Amino acid sequence: MNFIGHLFDTPIALGYSVILPLLLLVIGLVVGLKVVKALQAGLTATFCLVGAAVLISRFTSSLLDLGRQMTQASGVTMAVTDVGWRASSLIASASRIGLYIVPMCILINLVLLLAKATRTINLDIWSYWQCAFVGAMAESLTGSFAGGMITACAAVILFLVVADNTAGKLQKYCDVPGVSLAHGFAAGPAPVLGLFNWVLDKIPGLRRFRVTFPSLHKKIGFLADPALWSVIAATILGLLAARPLGEILPVSFQVGAVVFLVPRIMEYLGQCITPIAEGLERFSREKLGLHTSLTLGLTSTVGLGNSTVLFISLLLTPLAIPLAARLPGNLVLPDSDLVMIPYLIIFAVLLARGDLIRSLIGGIGAIVLSLYASTGLAGLTTQAAAAADPETYGALTQSVSNLFGSGNPITWVLVSLSRFGVAGWGMILILALAAAMWNYNRMTGNVKLYVKKPKPLLASSIDEMKKEAEQRRSQRKQAVSQKRAALRAAVAADLEKRNQEDGGAEASVRSDSEESGK
Repeated sequence: MNFIGHLFDTPIALGYSVILPLLLLVIGLVVGLKVVKALQAGLTATFCLVGAAVLISRFTSSLLDLGRQMTQASGVTMAVTDVGWRASSLIASASRIGLYIVPMCILINLVLLLAKATRTINLDIWSYWQCAFVGAMAESLTGSFAGGMITACAAVILFLVVADNTAGKLQKYCDVPGVSLAHGFAAGPAPVLGLFNWVLDKIPGLRRFRVTFPSLHKKIGFLADPALWSVIAATILGLLAARPLGEILPVSFQVGAVVFLVPRIMEYLGQCITPIAEGLERFSREKLGLHTSLTLGLTSTVGLGNSTVLFISLLLTPLAIPLAARLPGNLVLPDSDLVMIPYLIIFAVLLARGDLIRSLIGGIGAIVLSLYASTGLAGLTTQAAAAADPETYGALTQSVSNLFGSGNPITWVLVSLSRFGVAGWGMILILALAAAMWNYNRMTGNVKLYVKKPKPLLASSIDEMKKEAEQRRSQRKQAVSQKRAALRAAVAADLEKRNQEDGGAEASVRSDSEESGK
């Protein structure tokens, strides 16, 4: 088993900029592309992702500086220190589960693909450690390696199910076909956000009421450009943080440049990856008999290809600090993981279909969920971090947590269930298998488990339906005949008026000619 675990150390160490083109090349060849075309698609897609990641890194570092300055200006302190996502990564890699997480995730993904319980081919193997973190937290809580493995496997399944159900929104609003996002941190608040938008859509009038950048652009043109709004917002936030204007403006324009460039890079990424996406769609329908196409699970940077995501994250990063200070029961003050807020709110924007108001409310909700989850797992995170790295975290006198790992709502649910031992692991398995079965029925069109059989219609009901249909037909005929009659009358009146005008004109011409003759 150690050999199997270490087998994946080299590709992980090389990074996705080296391995991703090879993975895309293999997939392109499998779906029928020529070698040159598949290689071109893989390389250009990787170049786009690397370039976007560089820009996003500059964007998030600006948000972190701004948030920390606002924290210092406010003087707010909390009982739990936000030590950032690297603490979660350390906990995952130091655990026994972290050694086997990559082959385990690949195996589960393959089994679910063969069982038609997922359509995501998760290529983001560098984010698998998030599943290992869930299992490591469960193992640290219960002391059971088997329980930790069960919890980690459940996390893999749930993240894939979320990826399948959000792929359509991701492809539509980020202009990247054939992709999905199985990133654990982004997927955490997605079920609650989906329920939130579903409820709003059921309220009359709210479904069609949308305020988006494209709709505003139709009314006010360039003044609705997201990059322009980002420059203005960054400038205002810098002034609120009491920074000199000479320092604010360069950063503001850098933020605007990122908001301007990243969506265009993702648009080009969509063009590059289209041949592989089309090949996957043909392969899915012809070879696998799926009702939907297989998708490529890529890095969460793809989700930041929507300008609304970047703009809303710019607003919510400084807002997270006063929100955390006033939230009842919260003990975590966001600090190091402020850079992760753009990834946290990806589905808050995409599930809201780009609506600015819904996205802002959903983003606030995602931050609230993350803060409460990180507070709930703060004690366990402190214990696990001290065991993983005693030199760094063992001597701390204050509890530690973060938004990225401990603040994931799905992580909190799974770890909380594992507290009940065997019964909790059973509930975790039931939850994961139920999600996979639901996903299978949705993908294959086999919805018999969820749709009641229609009751047979009585003869009287059929007669009533025929009468209603006949009445509607007669009403339509009557309305059409009335419109035609009104149109004929209008035409006749118009002709009569024109004849009268023509007759009057001829009479005047005749009288003028007679007078000139005299």
